[in-house]
Amino acid sequence: MATVPPAVIRRRPLDLVERKNLMKRAMLKLANSLLRPFEAQVVKIAPDPFTMTSAIGRIRGHDIPVATVIDIGAWDGTWSVNAIPFFPSASYLAIEPLQERMAALEDRKHVFASFDYALCVAGDADATEVTLNVS
Repeated sequence: MATVPPAVIRRRPLDLVERKNLMKRAMLKLANSLLRPFEAQVVKIAPDPFTMTSAIGRIRGHDIPVATVIDIGAWDGTWSVNAIPFFPSASYLAIEPLQERMAALEDRKHVFASFDYALCVAGDADATEVTLNVS
């Protein structure tokens, strides 16, 4: 069997993902070679399983019937929106004290029929205005 000289072998060009992965491996190898004298290395860690969406999925995994979700401190309703695929027949009420978040919540209300919101805050007295310190 005849051998083909290396100059004759043609490889297909690497696509963007392959080039990116090749570059990542090269950078990791370089970083680890630089860290080796310090007895340290760069290692890959698993993604955090405790994300908002995974938490909602774990709740869903308990097969508890959920008719209403109340999102207290809703900000822009992201938590509620993440929960909708897990509890599609539930009604969602977002509670948010900041008037500045009204536009984002109103947008969510127009996109999701099961979503509503109230701009309010809990306190020890009825008041038309409350001072909140936001940090």
